[in-house]
Amino acid sequence: MRLEHLELVDFRAYTSVSVEFLDGPNVLVGRNAQGKTNVLEAVNYLATGSSHRTTSDGPLVRAGEDAAIIRARARSDAGRELRRFRNRAPAFALAALDDAIALLRAALV
Repeated sequence: MRLEHLELVDFRAYTSVSVEFLDGPNVLVGRNAQGKTNVLEAVNYLATGSSHRTTSDGPLVRAGEDAAIIRARARSDAGRELRRFRNRAPAFALAALDDAIALLRAALV
């Protein structure tokens, strides 16, 4: 499964951001504290259902907001498209993501 598009709304420091991924390696470049790790954290969150930086979901939601949204579009080698939406707020459970976990492979180094 290859990630093609990622959209974050009220996730960490982002009000809203949209990222398109190309075939092959993609490199995130920017100054310190510009949100590169937040993008990687969102991808890892889609792949595993949890954050590598915190044990609860509350810190993932931008300060002053009730929920964060991660939208992703991924494509398998067979061309099948997958769309998943995740809304998270402290203590807000969403069972719909359970079938998406592990479809994306991610390794944080």
